[in-house]
Amino acid sequence: MEAGTTVAATDVGAVSDEARRADFALRVFATALFATLALVSLAMSGPLVQADEGSYLLNAAAIAGKLMRGLGAGYYSGYSVLLAPGYLLFDDFSAVFHYALIVNAALLASLPFALRRILRCVAPAAGPGWQALAAAAATCQIAVLVNSQNALSENALIPAYAWMLAFGASMLQQRKRHAAVLCGALAGALFLIHPRGATMAAPVLLALSLPCLRERSLRPLVLCLWIAAAVVAAAHGPLEWLAGKSSGAKMHAYSADFVFGRYASLVTWGQALFAVFGVSLYLAIASCGLIVLAAGEAGNQALATWRQRHAECAPSAFVSLAMLAALAASILVTAVYLTPPDRVDQIIYGRYALPCFVPLLALGLIQLHRIDRSRLAVAWWVVVGVLGAIFLMGLAFHWLPHPPEDFWVHINVLDVYVPFILAGGIDWPTIGFYFCLLALPVYSVACFASPRLAALLFAAINLGVATFITVDSTLPSNDMRELGRQARNAVRDFERSTGTPICVGIAREVDGWHTVDYQNWLFDRIDPSTVVDRARCVPGIIASMTQNRPSERFRLVSTDPYRPYGLFVQKSAALDIYEAGHALPPADFPSALPEGERSAKIETSGLEEGMQLRVGESFTFEVQVTHDGGRMTWPGYFGESGMYAVRAGARIDSLDGGDPRNEFRAELPQPLKPGQSATMEMTIGPVRKPGRYTVEIGVLQEGVAWFSPTKTVTIRAVTP
Repeated sequence: MEAGTTVAATDVGAVSDEARRADFALRVFATALFATLALVSLAMSGPLVQADEGSYLLNAAAIAGKLMRGLGAGYYSGYSVLLAPGYLLFDDFSAVFHYALIVNAALLASLPFALRRILRCVAPAAGPGWQALAAAAATCQIAVLVNSQNALSENALIPAYAWMLAFGASMLQQRKRHAAVLCGALAGALFLIHPRGATMAAPVLLALSLPCLRERSLRPLVLCLWIAAAVVAAAHGPLEWLAGKSSGAKMHAYSADFVFGRYASLVTWGQALFAVFGVSLYLAIASCGLIVLAAGEAGNQALATWRQRHAECAPSAFVSLAMLAALAASILVTAVYLTPPDRVDQIIYGRYALPCFVPLLALGLIQLHRIDRSRLAVAWWVVVGVLGAIFLMGLAFHWLPHPPEDFWVHINVLDVYVPFILAGGIDWPTIGFYFCLLALPVYSVACFASPRLAALLFAAINLGVATFITVDSTLPSNDMRELGRQARNAVRDFERSTGTPICVGIAREVDGWHTVDYQNWLFDRIDPSTVVDRARCVPGIIASMTQNRPSERFRLVSTDPYRPYGLFVQKSAALDIYEAGHALPPADFPSALPEGERSAKIETSGLEEGMQLRVGESFTFEVQVTHDGGRMTWPGYFGESGMYAVRAGARIDSLDGGDPRNEFRAELPQPLKPGQSATMEMTIGPVRKPGRYTVEIGVLQEGVAWFSPTKTVTIRAVTP
């Protein structure tokens, strides 16, 4: 008897020690995650997905009282509530945006704790160590980490959904009323954040309510659950009013009439089924097949309880059923909403299903602890099954109509970013090879070495790919967006230089994406602003330089590269002061620069006198150009037409009867003021015939003239 008591006490102590170690490790992980995401956010300067991110941020500005009316279209404002304090704390939009990214980091740092609570319910036998490991590894999911650097509602939907499940599990396990209230409140909050939040929450609420059909003691808790959900969801009307929109505001594209009006055709139904298969396959690829293991485990738990109709309700079965139902609803909503597809990524669109995917990914990861050599076939059959599905999708892409394969938005399909980049588009053999490259090592390590090591390997793979996407796409895109915001810089520079602010209007000709971006950065200077001082400001307008140009009362002050837009300021004493100290573009641009402005200095790196190039191959080198002209700013490329744009150029001429003259271009990364320099890559060739050639490098204004001086080198083209 004493021996048995001693063993039991020892076991309890051992479990307690493991739980404490797991809890400490998870806290360290969450702290490191928050610090890392916050540190990366310092390299971000502003929104990348201008319409989506900008709308949430404009909603927040209206909620904070910085705008007289809502400008955020129909985007719901639940996520914006979390961002609104940024406008109360900071006057500068850059600081507000970084505040939003810190909010994202805090929300995602809470995610592993929610996932651990869910796993305690659905996989109690795995133990605290495995529960913490699976929760942390699932939090490292590629799209979760990469999207943290965007002010997108997914950053709130993912943790809110996970915590809703976690409190739902606590409600069934502990029979606590506060857990029911919190679960219901989060279900309502999902709807406040995004319309599809309702389709994520409803299946969960229904699944968690099923046990009360057997156990009357649960009915008061379920009643609290639904009341809390309804009360919070009812805040949608007042919240949208607070955000400066009508109480029934929603985007037309969210309406049932718009969505289901397209389903009068059988072709549309077929496209929707195509997308259901595509999204499901994408999730299998994104999880290295672990979602298949998770779905199998969750389904088995739910079926076991269904068969034992008179047995006591098992909370794990209903939480598992809730996860499966919510994921199925998310996949269906994605397919319905994005049919017919406008882009190829909409056929395998994973972003809308991401919140419901992450908890099941954690359940899939925890299944690794059950895999050993005896279950080797189970693990590898998962890989074979997903590969078979990839093969079927390849056939579908071959035989069924779909948008061009190179037309996709990578943020919606981040987990196949690498094969997309390698293939330059959707190529299913490449995707299949990539899947095997990731999945086989995970399952092989689990079977032959250590299941824990396999879970860590999965996390490491996701961390590595997320880092690659951030370095390869997110940060360069961020830099490109920042270079394009010259009008915003001119507004602030004008005020610093003259002491007079500009009241900024935005013309109808400016496209919607860029309008939202300008409104965000100039929220305190645009017409609907509540904080602009109209008694002191000088009128200005961001408008097209080629369509419905502002009247002669306005002077062009700044041009944006890659866009046909510029900042025009009303002629005034403040403008005279600014013009006296700043180089402005030609007042009538797009037009020819005066001859006295056509002077440049040229330096090259990588292209030298006498060097040899191979026939049939292109050659890339660096060009540095310096504005050596009078007092005007050189505008860069400004729209679809290259006429009047200032560019770096190269001309190749044969010295002995080879190819005729050929010309090449490189865009200025930004408008250049006198004395400023810019470095860009210039690609020349391929040259088709061997021989000697001169390469003349310089600056030109398209359709006008080459600037002087230019630099000329002689090269030789040789056969390989």
